[in-house]
Amino acid sequence: MQYVICGYEREFQGAEARLLLDDNIKLQLGGGRPFQPDKDRMTDADVRSPIYPIRGSYYTYMIDKLHTGSEPSWRNTGKNCNIYQNRPFTGKCYRTTFGDWSCLTTADGSSYPDIENTAPPQ
Repeated sequence: MQYVICGYEREFQGAEARLLLDDNIKLQLGGGRPFQPDKDRMTDADVRSPIYPIRGSYYTYMIDKLHTGSEPSWRNTGKNCNIYQNRPFTGKCYRTTFGDWSCLTTADGSSYPDIENTAPPQ
């Protein structure tokens, strides 16, 4: 589960600074299958180790930086977060040639948040 979280969570810098955090992750791990060169494009995969399909869902919290300007329209304290709930994902996990685990995922669903302008998670 930690490998999936590490694949999604990130921090963006600059004018659009924000933080993406994941929570409430549900994960299913399927049975392993052999590496298939025509389907598996991971250049760092150990081709002798099985590839494991995964699926599940998660919540993403997109947290914007706080704006503390003098005008009320710039203040977003307590409402700088959008929440995307129960986003389904699919993917695969594999062992690298260095013996580490890595997971690639693809999220499905709408790009619109389910809850907007709310407080971030505590």
